Amino acid sequence: MKTQSKSLKVSPTISNLLLAIIVCSPFFAFSVSALPGYAIRHGFLECTTCHMSPAGGGPRNTMGKAIGQRGYPSGPFSNQDLWSTEVRGLYFSPQNSTSGKGGMGIMAGNVSANLPVQVDEKSRRELRLVMSHNVGGFPGGAGSPREMFLRWMYESREENTLLPEFIVLGRFVAPFGLLTDEHRTYTKLQTKSTWNDLDMGAMFSGHLGTYMHYDLALLNGQKTAGASLSQGNAATFGGVLNTRFISTSFPLGFGLSGLHYEKVKDQDSPSAAAGYLMLSLDRLTKDWIKGFLVAEYVIAQGWNSTLNNFFTDPNYQTSLASSESEGWYALLNWEFTERLSLIYKFDQLTPDRRFPSDTYLRHGLGAKYYFGPNFFGQIRVEQAEATHPSEENGTETGALDAGWAYFQISI
Repeated sequence: MKTQSKSLKVSPTISNLLLAIIVCSPFFAFSVSALPGYAIRHGFLECTTCHMSPAGGGPRNTMGKAIGQRGYPSGPFSNQDLWSTEVRGLYFSPQNSTSGKGGMGIMAGNVSANLPVQVDEKSRRELRLVMSHNVGGFPGGAGSPREMFLRWMYESREENTLLPEFIVLGRFVAPFGLLTDEHRTYTKLQTKSTWNDLDMGAMFSGHLGTYMHYDLALLNGQKTAGASLSQGNAATFGGVLNTRFISTSFPLGFGLSGLHYEKVKDQDSPSAAAGYLMLSLDRLTKDWIKGFLVAEYVIAQGWNSTLNNFFTDPNYQTSLASSESEGWYALLNWEFTERLSLIYKFDQLTPDRRFPSDTYLRHGLGAKYYFGPNFFGQIRVEQAEATHPSEENGTETGALDAGWAYFQISI
């Protein structure tokens, strides 16, 4: 039955949150790394230009480290990618700062290794073992496993073939939609495809012609990351297909993604589709305005039950378990200088497309500054609204006004 919709009044604590975060900003900053934004700026078709994973994200190579230098002198470990470390810290202040979950914490302390197992100089093929482990941070603290896969360079990119350039086997972040490591983004929560949601299986990545890249992942289990053997996982398989189009001579790129998990009998089989675009302001305006715009649209079905800590009313979430949801995301990164950026982010989620008036909206505004090579901080305030009667005064993730400060340092 359709519900009556109301609008949510903005929390009066937002101004206080902004003041508190500005005071803390030299020390803390929450990250938005809209990685495809940098790809379209530089015309990078393949994510392995900067990352070890063909799908992007995770441990970086020397080029990825070089992009994070931001004009600062490089450190003694910048010219190698055999190992790397990354620390992410957070100060979070929800609208009810005295009763809601908030405070300071270490989100992640990742230690990564990229080890060449076999390298054939003649054929230019190579086999690498990539491993990453969170030695102390959210959500489970020390001992949380992350990426762990074998990456086989099967074909050279210069070869004119449809065969995959890379074959990946192990645990990785599945290549669905627009890649961002900010896990509070609605479209990422909507499909359980945040940077914390890893899959187990095989991935084939390559290119079709000069401008199109593809990733095809064949997966087992549903976001278990192979960290445990759960009942029914042996019969649970899925697949993700992602295609991306980027030209070195055009400022606009776009991509399409689809995923489907075939569940065991009498369970929903979740699926989703995404379309996204990437616009380089540098290339569009001939460097008059620097920065980028990325946007994404997602339709998903059978995923609402996985939105943990998102809904205030559990009965409302239960009623949406099989509904088809719709999500929008956009992020504008405007660079005033090489080190200082202004960021605006928009999120929207409609849990049931049949009732478009029952929706979640969030606007975020903040700034990002590089204090050193691969060391940046970010501050942001967020205004959230929910129109469903049981959610409009909610304090969970979906409708929570908040402010935060974040820092990240990588070696």
